[in-house]
Amino acid sequence: MFCGVPMYDGAVRNGGGVMREVRCASLTARDRACHASTTWWTFRAVWHKCGPWYIMHAKKPSVPAFQSVVLAGVTDVKHLKAKIRPDGQKRLNSPWNIAADFDVNLSFGESDVAGMLAAYETDHKKDLDVGAVAAELVAWTGGYPFLVSRLCQLVDARNMGWNRNGVNQAVRELLGDDDVSLFESLMGQLEAQAEIKDRLRATIMLGEEIDYSPYDETQKLLRMYGFAKVQEGKLVVANRIFETLLCDYFLAEERD
Repeated sequence: MFCGVPMYDGAVRNGGGVMREVRCASLTARDRACHASTTWWTFRAVWHKCGPWYIMHAKKPSVPAFQSVVLAGVTDVKHLKAKIRPDGQKRLNSPWNIAADFDVNLSFGESDVAGMLAAYETDHKKDLDVGAVAAELVAWTGGYPFLVSRLCQLVDARNMGWNRNGVNQAVRELLGDDDVSLFESLMGQLEAQAEIKDRLRATIMLGEEIDYSPYDETQKLLRMYGFAKVQEGKLVVANRIFETLLCDYFLAEERD
């Protein structure tokens, strides 16, 4: 939720619901891998709901309010033709020369997660092994904000225990949930773009290593939609949760 407006999972990157420091309100398409128009209409809905309140409070020096809004989508400008042109037509060389690098790291490190857990421990008077839980969360999620927050919510709501076993139990429950919009969006991209599916299948099921190439279009798509990241010169699956999800998906396809 953002100002009372339902948002897609992880859309407002202010810590996945845990406010640390507001650097920007980033409505990113990664979690939903949605079209640019969807992002725009989502922003319009948010601003229609919240804009007057922020404008009113921005005039009061004692009440801080944001002074600008950054809309950041993972589908960069040169790939927008893939969204709006019929199949088979040229996808790149967009005339809209407005793209700019967005260098804010939106993933959490262990220290970020540990800080949030420590604050939770203090506020709720819980006994947490903060270091171990933070390490386990990052090991599974790679610091992906929605996944970190969702696992913490499951541990808390289901009383699974703030330890490694509790985190692992939350991971199993999350992967067994058939109504996670983030996962549905990732699967939708696999079905829509065969080159992504084939490359991931080769990596996960056949164990093929992929050397990173900044000019490989399929690699760009894999990184753009959050499936993969660059690690030590190789392109690898972004996190263990995605890897497990995709492995189960490919195994199910083979059984069918």
